[in-house]
Parts: sequence; C-alpha cells; structure tokens
Amino acid sequence: MLQALIEGAPDLLTLIDRDRVVRYVSPAVTQVTGYESGEVLGRPFLDLLHPDDVDSAQKAFNELLTSRDVRMVRTCFHRKDGRWITLESLARAAQGFPAGDGVLVSSRDVTQHVELEATLRKSEQESAELFEGAPCGYHSLDGAGTFRRVNRTELRWLQRTREELVGRKAFVDLVVHPSRGSFAERFAQLKQEGALRDAELDVLRKDGTSFPVLLQSVAVRSPDGEFVASRTTLYDITERKTAESALRNVNRALLILNEARRHIIHARTESELLAEICRLVVEGGGYLVAAVFFAQKDAGSTMRLVAKAGDDRGYLQGARISWADEERGQGPAGRAVRLGTLQVSRDFLADVTMAPWRDLALSAGARSSASLPLRDLSGVFGALSIFAREADAFEVGELGLLNNLADEVSFAIGSLLAERFAAEHKALKQLGGQDPTHDPLSSLSARERQVLKEVAQGHSSKEIAAKLGIAPASVDTYRSRLMLKLKIRGVSELVRFAIRAGIVMA
Repeated sequence: MLQALIEGAPDLLTLIDRDRVVRYVSPAVTQVTGYESGEVLGRPFLDLLHPDDVDSAQKAFNELLTSRDVRMVRTCFHRKDGRWITLESLARAAQGFPAGDGVLVSSRDVTQHVELEATLRKSEQESAELFEGAPCGYHSLDGAGTFRRVNRTELRWLQRTREELVGRKAFVDLVVHPSRGSFAERFAQLKQEGALRDAELDVLRKDGTSFPVLLQSVAVRSPDGEFVASRTTLYDITERKTAESALRNVNRALLILNEARRHIIHARTESELLAEICRLVVEGGGYLVAAVFFAQKDAGSTMRLVAKAGDDRGYLQGARISWADEERGQGPAGRAVRLGTLQVSRDFLADVTMAPWRDLALSAGARSSASLPLRDLSGVFGALSIFAREADAFEVGELGLLNNLADEVSFAIGSLLAERFAAEHKALKQLGGQDPTHDPLSSLSARERQVLKEVAQGHSSKEIAAKLGIAPASVDTYRSRLMLKLKIRGVSELVRFAIRAGIVMA
C-alpha cells in the first residue's frame, strides 16, 4: 500500500542527503521534470535549479538539516526538454533513513499557478473561469474574516454552496477547534503585516469530517493603506500528509527492528529479551503499550502476560484474554495465536470483537492494536501485542516490518539459550576429565532440574512450557543441554537417570 501510494502520487518525492546529492526520487519525476529517475539519482540537486535560486535553496537546505520545521520553497527547475518550470516544495529534515540523514522534499509543478497569479493581477475579470476551475482553492475574506468570494474548487472541498458562505460565514468557523485560536492570531498578523505564508490547518467539511490544507494569503489594501480584504490560496495536502505519515511509520518500524536485532544478539535470558523488546517498541517506537502473552494449556485456554512496557493503567492485568474460539478469544491477541496470523484492530470504538475489553482499553488511552504471532517448530506459543493511541495507526508497510520483528523474537527465544549452552559445553570439554566421585546433579541449574523432572514424568514441551512459564523452544533447549551435561543420548536415558538420582519415583 505504501509503495503504491508513493508511486501513484502526482507530487514528486525526493530524498537529498547531507552532501546535497539526490538519493531517491519517486516515479513522478518523469511526469514533472521529463527526466528518468536514473538521470537524476546521484546528481547534486543544485545543478538542476535556476542560478538565481541556488543561494536561497542552499540556505534553506542548511537550515532544514538542523530544524524540525516544514518549509515551503519555490524554485525554478530546468526540465529535460529545456523549459524552466516553477516547483513549489514542502521540505523537512529526514533522519534515520537507510541512505542517511538529509532532507525529504515533496514538490509539485505550479508553473500554471504562477502564471495564473500574474494573470489575476492584470485582469481579474479575464481570469474568472480560471479562478473558479483552478485545482487549488481560492477565497477572499473581509476585515472581520467573513467570506467575500470563494471559487468552485474550494466550495466542492467544503461541501458548501456560495450562498452559505459569502457574506454569511467566517472562515475561522470552518477551522477545526484546536487551530482556531492560532488562525485568529495569524489573520490579525496578515492584516498588520500584509502576508500570511505556509499556514497548515485542518478545515471542516459540511458532513463534519476534516482535511488538511496549506494556506497562503496576501492583504489587499485601500489607497490609504487600510485593510480591505485577503486574497488566499488553499492547497489540499491530504495525499502529502498521508505519504509523510506512511514514511514516518515505516521508518519508525525499521528503527525498532534494527535496534531489536542488537538486543537479540546480547540478550542473556528469555525474560530479559522480552522485556527489552517491549521497552524498545514503546520508548523507541512511540507506541502506547507493548506486551507479550504466552498461550496456556489450561481449561480456559488463557493468555498469560509475561512481559510489558508502557502505562496500560492495569488494562492488561484485568483483560482476561483467551485464545479459544469463544467471546474472549476473538480479540487480536487470541486470534493471532489461534489462527497463526497477524491480527489488527483498527479502531476499538468500531470493532465489535473488542466489546469485552473496550471500556478498559479506552480508559487506558488505547484506540487500536496489532498482535503478531510468536511461533516455534511446535506451532504458535504466544503473541506480541502493540497498542497505539490513535485509530488506524498501523500502515501496511509498518506491519510487515513488525511481523519480521515477531519472527526474529520467536527465533531468538529458541536459540539464545542454545547459543550460551553451546559455549558452556565447549568450556566443559576443555576442562578434560572430572573427578569420578563428581555428582552429575551438581552441574545442573535449578531450572535444568525442573525440566529434567518434568521430562522424566512424561510431559510434553508445551505442557512443561505452560507449567514453568517459558516458551516451548526453551524447553527443547534445556532438554538438549541436559543431554550434553549428563552425556545422555535420549529421553529414555534421561528418565532412567532421573529415577536413579531419586528425582522421580519408578
């Protein structure tokens, strides 16, 4: 979905590294500039700009590298066919990408818009149809902020008629509440200073939904300098915001996955690994809560919480989650274990399967979640669940990377003890022969003795895992380790050893 969104976007997305070299361009590069991507990649972006714009573009680039701001820049760009076009670009710092830090730029060809503005200055009457049918919104406000004029494009966006707005409604009334105060202040600034640039707002449609716009305004004054009206251009930046959000989410998941791999390498125990992964997802990824559940083989097929990070306000302890095919097993975590596939609840308010936990989850600040199965050779033994504050918080590309994280955690649970035990076994062999009076049991840890007793009593890996609160893969690792330490080749010999040692009765 993310790839299709980027490839199908009409705006040109460009990633420029710190050396001012183009490292990525979206497929729109051909439509916008006439160049194929291979002709642009690896080139300094300043080489493609008009000489008059190089200094200002370089200054803006340097400022963006050390800022979190979003900047709008207009530059003249040299098309492959020799024509000069005007690109209007939104740019911001891009950190943590595989290509390195730099600046992410979203550009569109506004040559026609620039020409339209010039035409409007010459003759408003001649450009009336262009004004009405322009791909961007136009409106004019009086000194009180009430609509004086608005074009068809903006009316269509707002789902309004001209009669509803002109002379009747103030633009600030269509601004989403959190931004109304800010817009009022900036409108006062427009009347005082004569221009308002790069204002991002969410505005309301008639049906109550909202969409993001970028607003540019200039003041129209009387001969004596009094403010008469504003002349404003609006751009619907929904696609741009969606693309930026998707890129941020995928980048966030990449950073989590890369950091998790480092912790997997250095983890010493299963509990330490799971706690660290949950902490990383919350602190490094910005999610609300992350938790790991193990599936229990008890009468209720319950899910036992074994690791957690983030403030869930007691939600998970009281959730009573099951992986059985019944009401409390229909949530994302239960389905992930039962079906063995990624499960997402995009909005707890609308998801009927979340009914048993909805009030608890909402009181904890959670609005959506993704649950990823943890599996070993014996099947699914648990789930990694991630909770977000927002609805629809998980992008397709992001979920793919989080699924990779769950797979690597699953593998690590089964292998981290084996790797450590292999090193210990090598050290034991290097010690040579031991005292014949040495008690074999003295070399076993408390956990190894527990596993030996359960194996000798004929319990399966899943049954032992459920009883001891560890993963089935860890049980298999302990069994292999017991055979190495005790120089025993099979489970039947382990049973005989346990009986001889008095660990179990014959």
